[in-house]
Amino acid sequence: MKALIPSLILLAPIGAFAADEAALGLGFEVGTSYFLPSQKPANKGMGNFFGVDLNLGSVTVGYYFENLNIKLKSNDNALVDAGQIDVAANINELRFIKPIIKEVAIGLGVGMADVKAKNTVADAAITKTTAFDSLAPVADIFARITPISGGDKVKAAVNVTLGYRFIAINSTVPANATAGTTDFADSIDNLNGFRVGLSVGIAF
Repeated sequence: MKALIPSLILLAPIGAFAADEAALGLGFEVGTSYFLPSQKPANKGMGNFFGVDLNLGSVTVGYYFENLNIKLKSNDNALVDAGQIDVAANINELRFIKPIIKEVAIGLGVGMADVKAKNTVADAAITKTTAFDSLAPVADIFARITPISGGDKVKAAVNVTLGYRFIAINSTVPANATAGTTDFADSIDNLNGFRVGLSVGIAF
């Protein structure tokens, strides 16, 4: 395949090169992601990411950074003061991508996530409290599809990535101090979930 294959990471992997390109090359990509946490109660998350990758011929190795924001729902949303936890995670990963068939590749990302969260409620009078602040290992497994690609000396591509992310935070969420408000949960032992990414990239 003479086309560029940049990556999206988990979902949004790294790798902006063609499967049959033997020469070394450098690639860059930017994109956005949608994240669906597995642990309930949960809500969706959105992220933005940037990647730099090096084509080594049969495999692409790269660095990936993502800023991910997730809203986790309270256990009892029927209460007037039912709260949620706003999570912000800065994810740094080293990624490995291997083409398997034309325009399709599989990948693995490993790294660390700096996760910070605030316990919030609907009542503005209640002070926000820290739910957790953790540095946790993160891993992504994903498949990347490249529906649009082309170029000669400078290659460009659009990528779609589908995968699953593991973030083991193992944090206890404290209860709200104000009487009558809901507690979020006993604990959150992970921020695992499904990830979908969309990215554009160039390679030289």
